Amino acid sequence: MHKLNKFAADKKGTYIEKHLLKHYSDIIEKYRTAEESTQICKDFKIWIFWGQGKDKMPDVVKACYNKITENNDNVEFIDMSNVRDFVQLPEIIYEKLKNKEISYTNFSDILRNTLLAQFGGIWIDSTVWFPYKMPKMVKNCFFFSPHNKQDGTKWCGYALGSNIIGRATFNFMREILTEICIKEQIWPDYLLMGYLFDFAYAHIPATQKAMDSIPTNNTRRFMLFALMNKAYDEHTYKELIKDNFLFKLSYKAKYKLNCNGEKTFYAQLIANNL
Repeated sequence: MHKLNKFAADKKGTYIEKHLLKHYSDIIEKYRTAEESTQICKDFKIWIFWGQGKDKMPDVVKACYNKITENNDNVEFIDMSNVRDFVQLPEIIYEKLKNKEISYTNFSDILRNTLLAQFGGIWIDSTVWFPYKMPKMVKNCFFFSPHNKQDGTKWCGYALGSNIIGRATFNFMREILTEICIKEQIWPDYLLMGYLFDFAYAHIPATQKAMDSIPTNNTRRFMLFALMNKAYDEHTYKELIKDNFLFKLSYKAKYKLNCNGEKTFYAQLIANNL
């Protein structure tokens, strides 16, 4: 099944690549030889987005938001009521979101790359558990994302950042995602941003150089999610966060408060931060 899924993903990736080269060649050529920006981001923000607003956050999202704001004073929260205060997007994008022609996920793909291109800083998905103050290492990176050469992870869309304003990669992603949203009748694929980052790595030298420069980090970023419904163990948690500072969770999973009469990781970490 894994091989079949990989075959299907590769086939879809090939189709998307051909489509991009045929219909968006002007944007691609523009960034093949783009010079990299050197403008340092002086006001490094942590960007968090939940379109429906804080009052509509599921418990996991609310706990993650409370935790990251507890330890960091540079968090900028965005929802649909204030998004226009930060970025100017073509009105058709808002119309398509309103008419459900694109989802909040699709919209957030455009938004995160626009924010990072325009301001720098780091985008953290609202379902990321961030137990610490933002490490200096992140703020010193020209391009940051979870990165693990051993398993082939070059980047992760739920945590992307840069201490540079106007990185070629984020400018490319902003521009091509915006054009795709305007021109295509339907969003090509739920995982489109992933395919586009892979495409950029293969075709845009600035992107390849940027991703290859990321130090290995957060190699156990999914382990906390796997522990959520197990009995909480303080030693295990401290060992986990000793060399990992962000963990991807999900608001769609079913969580338990107890495991054999003991508090779960979910109960200890999430329920205590609501």
